[in-house]
Amino acid sequence: MDTTFSHERRLLVCEHCGAPFEALPTGGTVQCRYCNTYSAVGVRDERPILAAFPAQGPIPEPERLNRLRAQDGRPLLPPSSLHALMPTGQLEAWKVAEAVAVWQSTRRELRATGSADFEASERLLFLTIVLAQYFFDQGDRVRQRALFESALEVFSLPRHRQLMLCYLSRAACRAGDIPAAERWLAQCDPRSDDLAMDSSYRFSRAFIDTAVGNFPAVLAQLGNRFDELPIQDALDGSACALRANALEKLGNVPAATEELRVGFARNPMLRVAIEKFIELHSAFQLCPQALSQARSGHAQNAAKLAGQRAGGGIVFGAIFSFIGGAMLLGATLLTAIEIAPLLGFELLGGPSKTNDPYPSMIAVFGVMGLLFGTIGVIALRIVKGAERLRVHGILGQARVLAVEATNMSVNERPVVKVKVSLELPGRAPYNAECRSILDGMLAVRAVPGASLPVRVDPKRPHKFILELD
Repeated sequence: MDTTFSHERRLLVCEHCGAPFEALPTGGTVQCRYCNTYSAVGVRDERPILAAFPAQGPIPEPERLNRLRAQDGRPLLPPSSLHALMPTGQLEAWKVAEAVAVWQSTRRELRATGSADFEASERLLFLTIVLAQYFFDQGDRVRQRALFESALEVFSLPRHRQLMLCYLSRAACRAGDIPAAERWLAQCDPRSDDLAMDSSYRFSRAFIDTAVGNFPAVLAQLGNRFDELPIQDALDGSACALRANALEKLGNVPAATEELRVGFARNPMLRVAIEKFIELHSAFQLCPQALSQARSGHAQNAAKLAGQRAGGGIVFGAIFSFIGGAMLLGATLLTAIEIAPLLGFELLGGPSKTNDPYPSMIAVFGVMGLLFGTIGVIALRIVKGAERLRVHGILGQARVLAVEATNMSVNERPVVKVKVSLELPGRAPYNAECRSILDGMLAVRAVPGASLPVRVDPKRPHKFILELD
């Protein structure tokens, strides 16, 4: 068992060099082994949220749920003061050192004033979340733990303290330290009317219950279906995965599949969040049957959408192919009528010797037939290629560099050129571009600086499609 997140340990961030150091729950003076400076550490505050911030009175459950629902549907966005640091809402690797410096200065600000400065607390909360995720991705669990606990030390508002306690609880559970996970969560308020606090508690409780196999308790916390209970948008994907897993483990695979299908259909980012959460927690073996079935059904629908964006869809290609084929057939029939007299017989009365319109009609029908037929065949090939790529392509990430207009359009919808930097597993980033019909989803998501999932042709790495489904 990994004890990095044990409740018995205390890990903090050195205010001088930023390195993690260990201290006692009772506090004292501690020397950082990296920069050799000394830090005065106070006694750890282990009071439950409700003891430190007593509730004014019990809220009837229907009223509490109505308050929570009124807060739902709002994405987690960085405070405006962090926009220059994270203009796209994501932390770039080359900005980590700057983010750590801002995190340190904000922590010192809150520690020095001891005030409940909401804006500064929100800034520290968001930076703690994104930096902890960065160190988690780097495999540095010690620094992740130190960030959580150091932020917890200076937070004075129940919302921020509860979110940090829940992060510590889930991290301990992920490390296999269930007793520590329970200890961290025991300090939280289980019936808050703040959506972020309530969702964090529900999800953390369900996370522990999943780890120990108590699947009825998971559904009691998260509900039996999507939107049955209000959950903060940032946790919708993770909650959907745990809910579907509980349904499958209790024997209801169709309901689990439907739960994932609903989540997949909500929006592309939610589907990515669900699949990423399941992949990240492979040790839990989350809903394997339902996931396979939901992916299969979604891939078929997604392939059709990819074909529509790439070439206008099957219908567009089929119509042009039909028109082209009909015109070529007409040209063939007119040619037969024209040459029939040369063979000793006439068709439909044959052409007039003084006014023969058939040669010009044959030319028009032939040229237009070839033009429409060629466009139709090319469109169908593009559509089929995009469909195959969506199903069988290598999943990667693309950083959008530019979106440029072209002189082309399909069904009166403009075609744009999207230039990206592609990132594939085991390969250095490289630049590529694709053309796509501009629709609402592409216009919203394909903006310079945004990161999007892509499907790349395994044989032709510069051929790809954006995964916008």
